[in-house]
Amino acid sequence: MKEFEFDSMEEFDGLFDSTDAKSVEEVSMTIFQGIKNAMDNGESEAELFSISFRNADDGLEVTLPKDQWGIALENCQKKFHQLELFDQAIDVYNLRKEIW
Repeated sequence: MKEFEFDSMEEFDGLFDSTDAKSVEEVSMTIFQGIKNAMDNGESEAELFSISFRNADDGLEVTLPKDQWGIALENCQKKFHQLELFDQAIDVYNLRKEIW
């Protein structure tokens, strides 16, 4: 599970900015790795993100149930293609084949 800690909501919003290639790559890779780890460990839910704010007491953990892994990986594969990260796209495709 990737841990993100933010100072502000603006910083949080920046991570999920679909116009920022670095953010798209980081989020897509985190989703891919979370699903891969869950599959490798035989889990039914993938742990993706831990999100917290430096000035807050509570945090949030983002998980994804197994029945949604296929569509999440398809989206990751599309993002990697758009970014021309073809090796990562192939890795995602190969993991998707294990779900089919």
